Amino acid sequence: MKSEKLTCGIVMPISEIDGCSKEHWKKIRTIYDEVIEDCGFISKIVSESESSGIIHKNIVTNLFENPIVICDVSCKNPNVMFELGLRIAFDKPVIITNDNETKFSFDIGPIEHLIYPRSQSYAEIKEFKQKLKAKILNTIDNAENFTYLRSFGINYMRVDSSENIEKKLENIERDTRLAKILAIQTKQVIDNFTYRTPIQEQNALMDKLGIKH
Repeated sequence: MKSEKLTCGIVMPISEIDGCSKEHWKKIRTIYDEVIEDCGFISKIVSESESSGIIHKNIVTNLFENPIVICDVSCKNPNVMFELGLRIAFDKPVIITNDNETKFSFDIGPIEHLIYPRSQSYAEIKEFKQKLKAKILNTIDNAENFTYLRSFGINYMRVDSSENIEKKLENIERDTRLAKILAIQTKQVIDNFTYRTPIQEQNALMDKLGIKH
C-alpha cells in the first residue's frame, strides 16, 4: 500500500493586479506546480477542495490542515495577505515568496522571503526553483520546530487535530478532578484541626499563614 502524498497548499494572486495579468499568474502557478510535484507532493490552491462547500470554509480548512503552504505576496494582494495572516496565526509551516518588484511588508519582513523575477527570466527562475525545492524539503523535515509566534515570546497551546483536542480536554478534566479531591482532603484536615485544636493555637497558626479568621 502506497503512502498518501502530502499536500502543499498555495496562496497567490490569480487575477489581474498591479500590471500582472491573469496569464502571468497562470505561468507562476505552473512554476509552483512543477517544484511541488518534483518534491513528491500534491500541489493545490488552498481554495480548491474535492468536496463542495463554502469557499471560505475550504480556504480556512486547507490553511489549517495542509502540512506546508507557499504564500506568494507579490503585488500585496489583500486576500493573499489575509490568508497568510491566518496561516501565521495557526503557527504552521509557511514559505513566503515575492517577486523582485514588490516591496517588503513591514509586518512580515522578519520572515525569510524567496525572491523570483517578475519578468520570469529563464536563468533566474531556474535558480528560484532550486531554492524553492530545497526550502520545501527542509521545511517539511523541520515542521515540528516551526514556532514563528514563540519567537515573539507568545506562549500558547498548539492544537493540531481533533484527537489532540480530546487529549487536552481529558487532561483538563483529570486535573479538575484531582483539584476537587485535594480541596476535599484539605477541608477534612482543616475540619479536624479546628475540632481538636484550642482556638488560640488555631488563630496563631492562621495568622502565620496569612489566613483571615
